[in-house]
Formats: sequence, C-alpha cells, structure tokens
Amino acid sequence: MLLTESLGDVKHRELFQNRDEIRRMNAMLKEYYTFLESLWQEARVIRFTEDPLFFTDCKYVYGAIPSHLNELLNQRVAAEMEQFLLINKVERYRGANK
Repeated sequence: MLLTESLGDVKHRELFQNRDEIRRMNAMLKEYYTFLESLWQEARVIRFTEDPLFFTDCKYVYGAIPSHLNELLNQRVAAEMEQFLLINKVERYRGANK
C-alpha cells in the first residue's frame, strides 16, 4: 500500500506538510510493486489509492502518519481480502471434489 498524502477525518482533511517526501517514497514503492507483480503475475493486487477514504485518521490509535490509514478503509481492505480468500477456498474445494 502506498503512503497517504492527507490526514483528517471523514468530514475534513489536510495535506501532510512533507508531501514531496511522501511522493518520492510512493514512486519508489510503485517501482517495487511493479517489479513484484512482474514476478508473480497471478497475484491479486488490492488498490485503494483512488478511494475517497484513502487518508490517515488524525486520531488513529497507532499514530497519524502517512503509512497508517483509517478504520473505515482498513475495514474495506479486510473485507476485500476476506472475499478473495473465501473465493479461493471455494475454488480449491470444488477442484478437490471433482
């Protein structure tokens, strides 16, 4: 996951002051992710950077820093992962019972 450029809550957001540093780190992360995806093309990639909830919660329990998200988006990511794992589990079950 990339670093967020903003923090706040659902109603109000502010940009981090070190956006240039965040953007440099995100550019490097994107290169790493592209490389990993080229090695493992069948990997399921979850992308939420365009989601309106892609921001750091200003009151996040673990700290309001760019690598932390917010509880709403964390729940979406967890649901996406759970759905993917469930689908794979069903497919493996079906494959084993043919």
